[in-house]
Amino acid sequence: MYLGRSADELPDLALLSISTFQKGLKDPNQLIRASALRVLSSIRVSVIVPIMLIALKQAATDMSPYVRKTAAHAIAKLYALAPQEMESLVEVIEQLLHDRVTMVLGSVVMVFEEVCPERLDLIHRHYRKLCNMLIDVDEYG
Repeated sequence: MYLGRSADELPDLALLSISTFQKGLKDPNQLIRASALRVLSSIRVSVIVPIMLIALKQAATDMSPYVRKTAAHAIAKLYALAPQEMESLVEVIEQLLHDRVTMVLGSVVMVFEEVCPERLDLIHRHYRKLCNMLIDVDEYG
């Protein structure tokens, strides 16, 4: 929490801590991987956008649905920091829309609405699946 709030004032300190969180992204425990991604996406330093994008793409293909859900939430944070990366983020959204876990789909649809609501072509292929799974989706994303 401290790192996320103080990154604006002390970007050098934030940059020093990034390697620790990158190691956490490779941890066998899904909670550690998700927490590392959550912290990385909370750091508001534009220098680390490429690192965050790589971590986001890896987390989107993680075995754990919890990590994939965290990746979906990280998309919105990264978009707020670097809107010029929209095309890369849309690719990750498209990849996550293929998921079959309702926990992930709820988050992806929420992020879709925030990042690219005009791109209905992304939803078109998954429309029936989304309608069928809507009853089980968590309303909090």
